[in-house]
Amino acid sequence: LKTGQASDDLAKSMSALFQETGNAEFARKSIETIGTAAKGAHEPLETMTGIAGTLNEKFGITEDQLGGALSTIVGLGNKGGISVGDMGEKLGLIGAYAKEAGLQGEQGLGTIVGMLNLADNANGSFKKGISAVGGLLEQLGNTVGKAKIGAALGVSAKDLSGSAPQQIEA
Repeated sequence: LKTGQASDDLAKSMSALFQETGNAEFARKSIETIGTAAKGAHEPLETMTGIAGTLNEKFGITEDQLGGALSTIVGLGNKGGISVGDMGEKLGLIGAYAKEAGLQGEQGLGTIVGMLNLADNANGSFKKGISAVGGLLEQLGNTVGKAKIGAALGVSAKDLSGSAPQQIEA
């Protein structure tokens, strides 16, 4: 097989992906990419399937964008102190905040990755960075949180109006 995975395992993963996303076409078109990524990253097929489902569900990543997005997550997961499996678990929570904040698609995922890297560089711990980014996204999603962030940074409420992507870019 092109993916290096057993047919039965691919079928189970495709079924699990469909159950998670509710999107049969995404599951069918993505399974080869997922299998190949799992083999190349030396990660369990189930782990990569779960990450693919989260990327689709939370970020709106399509089957055409999935290969690059999986590579990005594997790269983050291999960054000091966190496994790819752990990254996949944290991605669900961060992805939920990102979705609520309007950070979608490859651009939204790229913004999150950038924020995670900045947080890692700032405090020297990728695990702490994940918590910090999740907390920031949660705060940007509500008015009281925006006001507190603005006050701490000396930014007016007017400048913090708009969507979270606009606020992050500001």
